[in-house]
Amino acid sequence: MRSHVFHRSAALLAVPALAIGVAACSDTSASSKNTADRRPATQEIRSDAPPAHVVRFTARDYAFSGPKQIPAGRTKLVLTNRGDVEHQLGLFKLNPGDTTGTAFAAISKAGNLEGGRTHGTWLGGPNGVAPHTAVSVIVDLAPGKYVVGCLMPAADGQPHATKGMLSELTVTGTAARASTADDQLPRVSLHEYFIELPADFGKQSVEVVNEGKEVHELVIARMKGDATVNDIVAYEKLPFPRTKPSPDEDVAGSTFLNPGERTRLDLDLAPGRYVALCYLPAPDGKAHILHGMGHPFTVS
Repeated sequence: MRSHVFHRSAALLAVPALAIGVAACSDTSASSKNTADRRPATQEIRSDAPPAHVVRFTARDYAFSGPKQIPAGRTKLVLTNRGDVEHQLGLFKLNPGDTTGTAFAAISKAGNLEGGRTHGTWLGGPNGVAPHTAVSVIVDLAPGKYVVGCLMPAADGQPHATKGMLSELTVTGTAARASTADDQLPRVSLHEYFIELPADFGKQSVEVVNEGKEVHELVIARMKGDATVNDIVAYEKLPFPRTKPSPDEDVAGSTFLNPGERTRLDLDLAPGRYVALCYLPAPDGKAHILHGMGHPFTVS
């Protein structure tokens, strides 16, 4: 059952500063459903300017497996979901001298991701990764200490990070230079509180840019049946635990971006009705989707 109530303050406050531990990187097993008739809605990255590095992580319910140290530079981050619920690979670069504990304590106190901005920078990672599929993004990574985590809520409303999906990553080497390779790509622009999509979105490479003043994310979800954005808004207002099926299902996206940050997302979505969303909390405590940050589109 999909849900993104990390935007709710109660769920966010449940992320403890000491949640990180060795269990966060364990490669635990999980039961798998029959997926013979399931195909990923998005294909792997295809790029005329290949990244310098390809880094792969695997998500399960509820653990990550992946490297603890990677080289700096232009990087393709791939998250493969072997679990039975949606996952993401949120990416947070700590400022020198800051720690995971201080950063997440500030986030918990603020009740939103804005609280982390004095301790580091949110960079885009793979988002909206449905069970038994993979999503990838391309991002420039500078050397330093990073936190990787899944902040999606479980069925009980608690973020996956509190269940083991929170870990640290060290990026080594020389500083990554800002790439100009994506300057000519169509742009997805994130604002308060709307999303600008380019023409023919869903069948091409795009640059996802946060042009707003708050932290934003991009979630791409496929509508079920004749569902509308209003149905998603109504669903997000439901309390936990939820038993009603969601009106949409995640297929791709970019995780949290600081204002001015960008990432590359290469898409080849199957035909259908979709919506581009941001579920993060605004300063007033309401999710961005409840402020109108949901844009429907169709792929033919």
